[in-house]
Amino acid sequence: MKSGVDWADRERRELYIRDQPLSQMIQEMDFTDAIFHTWLQKKPSEKEKIMFNKVLVSFCGGWNIIAPVVFATRLAATTKAPIAQCLAAGFCASGPSHTSAIEGIMKIYLEVETGKIDEFVHEKLSKKEILPGFGHPVVWKDPRPPIVYQECKKLGVGGDALRKFEKIEAILSRKKGVYANIDAINGAILVDLGFDDPAYGPALFLLGRSIGMTAHVIEEMKNPPFTALDLVYPGFEKIEYEHKEKVREHQGDKK
Repeated sequence: MKSGVDWADRERRELYIRDQPLSQMIQEMDFTDAIFHTWLQKKPSEKEKIMFNKVLVSFCGGWNIIAPVVFATRLAATTKAPIAQCLAAGFCASGPSHTSAIEGIMKIYLEVETGKIDEFVHEKLSKKEILPGFGHPVVWKDPRPPIVYQECKKLGVGGDALRKFEKIEAILSRKKGVYANIDAINGAILVDLGFDDPAYGPALFLLGRSIGMTAHVIEEMKNPPFTALDLVYPGFEKIEYEHKEKVREHQGDKK
């Protein structure tokens, strides 16, 4: 059985991704081209590439260890676990309440018609149900969406999903004082770029966030073991040091 994604032609000594020889892709594509080719089997326009990269940059990080995927990554790193294991720990901290909101909102953009968005949102509000991608657990108003939205409008790459995003945020901000977080705006952009399966959302979120996660691992590996806990419990490092000194004194007394 041959996979439709990638395979090896042993006789020609060539690797293929979809219908393209990998040797040719290396010469002609950048990483964004490869993502579009592998997932969507199409070539992005220059404007689409620019916007897609801005989406990935917006996912990179910025919340220190508050984000669970970063927190789990850093705690694993403080034990001196291998980097792949640390990143796996971070990915395992991804769930419905973190990194998966983009999947939920992309599903709404894909399934609810533009003309029925108002009715859909009001029904959700009447049932006191939360719309994924709106509101933020750390800040009153996520600073990233307005910037990403502005860049999207500047490039002119938005479509139906972006219009749905605008309608939803207008209602929620007016009625509830709730604004979009990065998942809501990026979910709309990704749908308009052609990512027609909501599962792409969390994958791209983690692709972008893995940049910050990796940096946390590298930083933590330069520290003594368990010092990451000092980020959670200020003074832990000092307490640990004092405790170890007492243990040494005690052991010295016994000798």
